[in-house]
Amino acid sequence: MLQIRKEQMEVLEAYALQQFETKVFGSIARLFPEKLEQVGREKTELLIKAGILKASRYGIKSRKDIEQFICLMFDRGNDFETGREMSWCRNILEDRQLPGDAKVKLIYHELEVRGNTRASPK
Repeated sequence: MLQIRKEQMEVLEAYALQQFETKVFGSIARLFPEKLEQVGREKTELLIKAGILKASRYGIKSRKDIEQFICLMFDRGNDFETGREMSWCRNILEDRQLPGDAKVKLIYHELEVRGNTRASPK
């Protein structure tokens, strides 16, 4: 029987995380090339790392939903949900009854209804 040691698992997890961060960076580069140029690679990479943690705190778990959440953060600011005009967003994110995927879908839907939507990764 194959047995994976803890150290091996940590290496695999770190590699998978790096691959995901690279994918998210690529989506940001594709969707927001001008803003990425202004913000720069280093700050964007830090935002991606922070976004993964923040999404987790809101119960957002799937890679697709985390990626969409991070794109919202990049497009609208790290704390976009705390702004006055986006307070409705914070209500969605803090709702413990909603699953993470529903939260992201509701936010993008509401932005679209309000005519305030921008690009989203597919």
